[in-house]
Amino acid sequence: TWRRVKGLLRRSGLSEQVATLMALLATESPREEVVTHGKTYYVATAPRSLPQGAPTSPSITNALCLRLDARLSGLAKKLGCRYTRYADDLAFSWHGDAKADIGNLMHAVASIVKAEGFEIHGMTRDADPLYAAPDPRGTRHAPL
Repeated sequence: TWRRVKGLLRRSGLSEQVATLMALLATESPREEVVTHGKTYYVATAPRSLPQGAPTSPSITNALCLRLDARLSGLAKKLGCRYTRYADDLAFSWHGDAKADIGNLMHAVASIVKAEGFEIHGMTRDADPLYAAPDPRGTRHAPL
């Protein structure tokens, strides 16, 4: 959100005014066209957020997710798996004969994600073929 981006920029040393302006430039709000009395207006329909496809979005997202990534990497190591993230897609994978403790993983991930101020918009646990199913390389994946 705009507030997260502005906070990141403030923590990096930018002044309030510059951080506000930069956060406004790096985010956008979904808009709806409304015509009233012959004039067209574009009305914001949701909070400002990083736009998909903008060249700045991946770097800002990575900076915003540093602590989240560190905590989820630590969790993965503790559970004997590997954590990766691409944008907002989180994935955990086990290699070889390592036991996949999916229930524990999902509970801990939900807790960490919430503690870091993010929301989970749907886990893919019901995608049975993907869950703890070995691929030809002997890797089992749990995408969240």
